[in-house]
Formats: sequence, structure tokens, C-alpha cells
Amino acid sequence: MSNISTTVRMDEQLKGEVNSTLDALGLSFNTFIVMASKQLVYNQALPFDVKVPVVHNTVLHKLFIEEEAIRLGLLEDDSVEISDDYFDRKLEKYL
Repeated sequence: MSNISTTVRMDEQLKGEVNSTLDALGLSFNTFIVMASKQLVYNQALPFDVKVPVVHNTVLHKLFIEEEAIRLGLLEDDSVEISDDYFDRKLEKYL
């Protein structure tokens, strides 16, 4: 089988972090790409889990805690009424 050359574009800082991690594992970037590609073909799926970043769950958790604290009277309720964009405005504080 002949080899071909492929170009990958990514942020310079990310590339540095990837190379540092791969160096610690004793792997080159090329070896990692080949390994990931072979796993993709073999399993017919990505070789890692794809999910919503944890930050979203953390943000919602903080929002629910804040609302519970308001309900219990531990925090001052600074809202007059719950409008259609109430949760969007609350989420902006944490994003």
C-alpha cells in the first residue's frame, strides 16, 4: 500500500498541547492520526465519545442552585417576574 500526505489545520496552541501529550506517550502526531483512522474504520464509529461539554451541565447546576437559594430566601430575588428570556439572561452570567 502506498502512503499519501494529508494536511491538518488546527490552532497553534492546540497543536503544541497535542504534541506534548503525544510525546509523553511516545507517539508522533502522524502515528496518532493513523491509529485514530484505523479505529474509525474498524469500529465504524469515532474512537472517542462525543458529548455535550461538561460546562453546560455545570452551568445548569449552578443556575438551579441559585434558584433554590432564592426560593429558600438565602439570596435576594432580583427578578420582578419570569419573562420569556429569563433563563437565557440567567445563563449569560455563567457562560
